[in-house]
Amino acid sequence: MHASIPFLSVALCGCFLTPAPAAVPAPTAAPAAQARQTGDVAQMFPPARVGLSLPAGEAGGVSLERLIAEFERATGLRLVVGGETRAQVARTPCGLQGPLEIPAAEVYPLVEGLLAQSGFVLLPLHAREPRVAVLENLTGAARNSVRNSAWTVDESEVHLLVDHPAVLVQTVLDLNGIDARALSNAMRSLIVDQNVQQILPLGKADQLLLLGSGRQVAGWAGMLRDAAQRERERPEPVKKDEPEPAPK
Repeated sequence: MHASIPFLSVALCGCFLTPAPAAVPAPTAAPAAQARQTGDVAQMFPPARVGLSLPAGEAGGVSLERLIAEFERATGLRLVVGGETRAQVARTPCGLQGPLEIPAAEVYPLVEGLLAQSGFVLLPLHAREPRVAVLENLTGAARNSVRNSAWTVDESEVHLLVDHPAVLVQTVLDLNGIDARALSNAMRSLIVDQNVQQILPLGKADQLLLLGSGRQVAGWAGMLRDAAQRERERPEPVKKDEPEPAPK
């Protein structure tokens, strides 16, 4: 049974808090095989070892370079930063004023939120020790191809990415009988940046490729599953008996 798309569209669009932009043409999906690393979320992002302690007294507030160095120390994650991205980091303020104490549980969402807000993404490279990710600048030359390096995560693990707004990920979502192509068309206007956001049908009629930040993909997957489940639970419309044809 395929879902009724108007019903799903209303259910899904009601869950988004930001207004939908004008529709854009559907981009071409990046094959999952091109991803740098298949995800094990818990292994790649174990809890931060310590919180962050940011001092006062830095001119203009805490620098993004200082914040990234403290992030690496607290999480044990090693970041690869290319020349163009390093230059962008050096001239980008993070907006925080010290002194500031950030508890360990808030290290990932706060620092990644600031990175995402400043136009950076994290691309995991190696999920075993030493854990390594690339820090990429979305305002530079890599912007148009960065989705090819998205981290592939199994759909069963995407809920673990809700605290990772800077990690670029992709997953394949199985909708179990819901028409993925029609649903992706209904949701197309929710995509605001084709370079780092995609909701696209795959070869099977009920599978969608989701590409976005960890937080976005976790949210989309949850809403799509809930809407699909509600659609499957809707009772079939009662068919009225057709009247007997009048005798000739």
